[in-house]
Amino acid sequence: MILTKEMAMNRKFILRGWRSWLCGLMALSLSACIDEELPGSGIGLKEGEISLQWIAANMGQVVSKGDDPKNGDETKISNVHIFLFDANGEYLQPGHEGQDGFQGYKYLTDGTKNWVLQTSMFADQSLAQNAIVYVLANMPEGTFTDDGDGKPDKLVEPGKSPMEVLESMTIMLPEFTTEIPEIGLPMVIKEEGVDLSNDAANKIVSLQLRSMMARIDLNFIMNPLESDGNLPSLEFSKVSVGNFPKGGKVVPQLVNWDSSTTGKAEETVGMELNTAEEGTLKGGLTGQVLRSGHPQSMTLYMFEHARLALDYDYPMDEDENSDYYKQRYKNERAKQDAAYIELEGVYTSHNSLSYKVIYRLYVGANPVDDFTIMPNCQYKNNITVTGITVNNYGDEALLDTRVTIDKSTPAFIEILRERRHDAHFNVTPMDVYFNRDNASITIEILGENGTDLATEGEKSWIRMESYHQAYEAANENLYDFGKGKGGGYAARFAGDGKRKYFTTDLLDELENSYGEGSRKVTMNASDGMEQRVYFYIDENVPGRDLPDIVPDRTATLRITYKEGESTVATKTAIITQKGMQKVYFDKFSRGEYNKGREAYYFYIEHEEEYLAHYDPKNVYTQTYEGLEWGLDGVRTGLGVRSDFAEYLSWGWYNTAKIMASFRAQRGSWRGHEMTLNELPSGAAEYCYNKNKREDGVDGTLTDENVRWFLPTTSELEYALEAHYGSYDVFQDKWYWSSNPGATWNPWYGGDAGENDEYARATRIKYEPGNNEANDYGFVHYQSNPNYIYTEDGSIYEGEDGRARYYGGYAKRSVKFRIRAAYIPESQVPNDWELQNRYNSNGSVN
Repeated sequence: MILTKEMAMNRKFILRGWRSWLCGLMALSLSACIDEELPGSGIGLKEGEISLQWIAANMGQVVSKGDDPKNGDETKISNVHIFLFDANGEYLQPGHEGQDGFQGYKYLTDGTKNWVLQTSMFADQSLAQNAIVYVLANMPEGTFTDDGDGKPDKLVEPGKSPMEVLESMTIMLPEFTTEIPEIGLPMVIKEEGVDLSNDAANKIVSLQLRSMMARIDLNFIMNPLESDGNLPSLEFSKVSVGNFPKGGKVVPQLVNWDSSTTGKAEETVGMELNTAEEGTLKGGLTGQVLRSGHPQSMTLYMFEHARLALDYDYPMDEDENSDYYKQRYKNERAKQDAAYIELEGVYTSHNSLSYKVIYRLYVGANPVDDFTIMPNCQYKNNITVTGITVNNYGDEALLDTRVTIDKSTPAFIEILRERRHDAHFNVTPMDVYFNRDNASITIEILGENGTDLATEGEKSWIRMESYHQAYEAANENLYDFGKGKGGGYAARFAGDGKRKYFTTDLLDELENSYGEGSRKVTMNASDGMEQRVYFYIDENVPGRDLPDIVPDRTATLRITYKEGESTVATKTAIITQKGMQKVYFDKFSRGEYNKGREAYYFYIEHEEEYLAHYDPKNVYTQTYEGLEWGLDGVRTGLGVRSDFAEYLSWGWYNTAKIMASFRAQRGSWRGHEMTLNELPSGAAEYCYNKNKREDGVDGTLTDENVRWFLPTTSELEYALEAHYGSYDVFQDKWYWSSNPGATWNPWYGGDAGENDEYARATRIKYEPGNNEANDYGFVHYQSNPNYIYTEDGSIYEGEDGRARYYGGYAKRSVKFRIRAAYIPESQVPNDWELQNRYNSNGSVN
């Protein structure tokens, strides 16, 4: 075996690479046990003849038989052994005082699928009326030999009937193989209660053979989170198996003849195992390259096998206790002798960083805890490769016990999302795992020419700070840190060693404090076999010219690996930060909603980052499908005016006031600005925390400086419509707004008030044929108090009979999606206290 199983700190390294995380090699195993439909009669028989017909096994697929491409080799029949027993398991005896040539056994070759016998040849017709027929096909040469009396000598055993001996046999192939044996797949069928007498009403006995082996399909696709040309790729250099049975029982142990299960899997079933050095498979995936748009597949065959799953405490809470997460831990539940397939190869990331990897897939009917392979079944493993992952802690989100990484390189780099940074400020960790005591790695931010180290004035939007630097600075107000494993400079948990706040002067401070050390960092294995560095990335926001699109920007990293003084490899990698999309908002300056307000521009971000893990030390609880609106029971002071336009207000204003209310009313447990290591308490704080903090160490932010915000319902609707086609998640999904719920509908006059248990979400869908759609074909889900949110998405039918969609007037504890927005300073009204700017009738003060 090429790859070793030990990694730094005596822990297993698991596939994950330069950016990409493998939420798996995700194996979704399905199985099917499907028989071929039996044909009708059609053979002309003479009086006193019965035809036995056998049909080759078909293991089928989960799809319908009509869509299942037949494998001709699977249905091949080279030889057939036919046994006719009475109800006691003894051979049916010949008639005419034993003078008939038939002796209860028949051997046929040359692919024959039919045998016509004479009913008169049985001495005891009453026994022939209730016969047991056994057919075995494609048996290895020498499995049954004639002892001279027309019967196989191997079925003679004192105290046992021939059928009992037959049923206890293990069929062994001449040599171990995971391909279809040269003679064909071994097959068998047992049919009881067959009438072979002269009085038999059914002259044709159809016998559906069952394969003694299972078919295992591995279907690989590459679906990378990041790509660059033909990268990433996974080149398979070796495919091998372990613990595959060498043979199978004539009588299946795991399924009955009627295809029901026997329950014996609980007792563990398996023949003598192929436990020698895992045999490399012939052909298959060896030498093949997997990349996006070029799927790879292979098929293996094995005899039945079962092992019980070991108990395992999954490192996740109940909310995320799904198979999607569990499948990466299947190896932790495997017994030592469970059957597996092992794939070795070289994974090359989109940044051309290459690592030797090995992936061990334990087969079974599901990818979580099933280790049972039943005969005559097909197991489809659809494996999606999104990247490679490495991790050292059992409770971390990206642990994948199925994958190991070779120690042939001096160090392994682990970083996430390096090409998916959004336009707000970012703090991105990179972990380095050393494989050699004398190894070192240097990371440089290159300048505009892409070849030389950036100068003080180049690429000033990105700087570095190593955990080592942060630890030595020992500033309690700036760092959460402690010595890592073995005293090294390794992060112990997500965010360890990171700044508490991203302040407006942070990048200047890093440059001033470390100089070139903020652009070039060297880590030595002597300081710890695992170390961390943080990239601090400034926000990428529009300038005064307010472009329609804020463009992406990139920085090139040069990574130099050394052993001692010798350079082993030098590679480059790209860090990309996304720009922003512009939205023009004029709802309250035109048409029926004209309140005399100025139209303005705001921008929306590209990603919804709460959906994925971005720190390699994340645990499962640090990602979420959405967030609560939060502040249940807290009055924000918003939404109390009867004029609906005033009630909707501005998102950046709402966000600032919500946060002020939150800090004032939530008491000591959170009476402070959220640090970078804290999970947001709700939708508004999630967006608010994208704002850079004013210089200092307390993380303060005055209301006037809120630029990142949670949009209002109207702002969201404008954004969702404007970019509906650009983002799939904008299409028919609920999004929280910054509007709290009113006590009743302000459209009908009076003081609406604020319902401190509800807030407003919005959702749109493109339905140009719907008579509720506006001129652009969009239907808006209403969120007034009379449109209460329902999980089933029920449609409300108005008095006029037209369908209207139930709205997002929802409990603040409901989890919806969030899309942060940004308002340039030039678009903020001069008078910040917006509630004093307009009279209740909407006229300007």
